[in-house]
Amino acid sequence: DCFSSENEDGGAYFAPDLSIDIVQGRLLLHYAHGRYGYWRYAFQYRDADFVLIGFDASSNRGPTVLETLSVNLLTRKSVKRVNINQDKEDAEEKYQEKWRRLNLRPPIRLKDVKDFDGFDYEPEAGLRR
Repeated sequence: DCFSSENEDGGAYFAPDLSIDIVQGRLLLHYAHGRYGYWRYAFQYRDADFVLIGFDASSNRGPTVLETLSVNLLTRKSVKRVNINQDKEDAEEKYQEKWRRLNLRPPIRLKDVKDFDGFDYEPEAGLRR
């Protein structure tokens, strides 16, 4: 119930495609939004439950990456990379990085996520459900 319906209306855009994989013992939930980017959640099985250990996202405008975000809950660090040349035509992508140490709340368990559409990460506020 926590995933968007495959019949979701994407409005003016295509609805995101969900893929679920297990790689190196991690459950990966990947939402691909075509040329607009993606977001991915990584869970690890611990104590009879899946616990969120990472989150990655990319915001794109066509082939141009505007910004990326990578959150590692195991190392308690996040990095946001912003393309400082995103508005310059034919300019090479160049990124400014901003690292943060995370103050962690209790672990986020997969069974506690009600809806991934409302699940987001804000560097200042942390993960929101």
